Amino acid sequence: MLPEIPLQFATRLINSGPLLLVGTQGDRGPNMAPVAWHMPGAKTPPLLHLTIGVRHQTWANIEARESFSCNLVPPALLKAVGFFGGTSGHSVEKFARAPVAWHPSSLFGMPFLDLSPGMLECALLNLDPERHLVTAEIKRAHADPALFQERWCIEKEVPIVHHLGGEFFQCGGELLRQERISDW
Repeated sequence: MLPEIPLQFATRLINSGPLLLVGTQGDRGPNMAPVAWHMPGAKTPPLLHLTIGVRHQTWANIEARESFSCNLVPPALLKAVGFFGGTSGHSVEKFARAPVAWHPSSLFGMPFLDLSPGMLECALLNLDPERHLVTAEIKRAHADPALFQERWCIEKEVPIVHHLGGEFFQCGGELLRQERISDW
C-alpha cells in the first residue's frame, strides 16, 4: 500500500492530465475502465470531474456504490488499458481474465492497481447523465514517495501515461501505441 498524502496535494496527482484507470465494484465483481477526460474541480475539498458514458458498466457501478478509485497508469499497465477499454463490464468479468495485480482501497474497497504510482479514493457527489459527467470528492490520495513529494518529481522521469487519442499514448518523450483488445 502506498503511503497516504495530504489532501491539499490530492489534485496535483492529476493536474497534468494523466490517463486514469477508474476502478469500481459491481454485481459482477471489480471493474476497471480507462478514462482520459477528467479534471480537478476544486482544491478544498478536493473535487474531481470525469466524463463516463452513461451506458457503461462503470457509470452503473458508480451510481450504485457511490464511490470509485482512480489509478494513474505507468507504461507497464498499457496492455491492461487496451484490455479494460476493449471489453465491456456488462459481459466480462475483467479481473477474472486479466492478470493484473490489485487490492481493495482502504476506504471504499474499490480496486487499486499494485503498479499504479498514484491512486485516489473518491466519493460520488453528483451524476449528470445528460453531460455524462461524474463529480466526486477525493477522500484519500496515495502516491509513490519516490515520484511524488507535494508535486510530481519530473526530474525523476515520472512514469505516467497520457492519452493522445485513439491508440496513441505518451510517457515522457516516448510515443506508445496500444490498440483495444478483447482477449488478454
